Amino acid sequence: MKSTIKLYSGWVAAAAMAVVFFGSGFQTTAEKTGVVDLNKVIQDSNIGKTNSTKLNQALAKRRALLDFITTYTVMTVEQANQLKALELKDPQTEADKASVDKIKKDVQASDKARADLMTKQNLTEADRRQIQEYSERARRMEDLAQVWDREFSNDLSNLREQLQQTTIDLAKAALSRVSKQQGFTTVFETTVAPYGANDLTAPTVTSMNAGR
Repeated sequence: MKSTIKLYSGWVAAAAMAVVFFGSGFQTTAEKTGVVDLNKVIQDSNIGKTNSTKLNQALAKRRALLDFITTYTVMTVEQANQLKALELKDPQTEADKASVDKIKKDVQASDKARADLMTKQNLTEADRRQIQEYSERARRMEDLAQVWDREFSNDLSNLREQLQQTTIDLAKAALSRVSKQQGFTTVFETTVAPYGANDLTAPTVTSMNAGR
């Protein structure tokens, strides 16, 4: 089975801000206009990088789980669900990691036993029943992988939206602080005004990282 879940590198789209207006808080006689690349602010900020890493780590864990259950189809559903719960636990304890290792070793031992049976001559009735059991497990793993793929895609989509919105909100707040501190009345996104003067991108990243 080929997974449909995708890598979210460059995960933050432009923050849907064609034009941003801010009152400077000062009485001015002339409008002061600036520009900002909000997408760059998000991607260059510490929180943006952290959230991007967090999302891709969540993806990597889920891909690894799907790869394992589709590679070692001798797993039981119980083993698969135990492995999933332990691998997605955050944070993982050393005991959790030891349990993961044990499950994987048990599964790999079963996979070797299956391979040995497939080459064995003069199968007994018990051998044939075991081969049938492995075949049924493989079918169940195929069904489970499809369920997990849909579930993981939804998990990642929800996490992506949550992290993206949090990062965008922090970027907007930082831009608001910078624009007010420097007396700007209007700030355009660079997608709207690519050649505009008074670029506030760098100071907005600094403000966002400082949280003030």
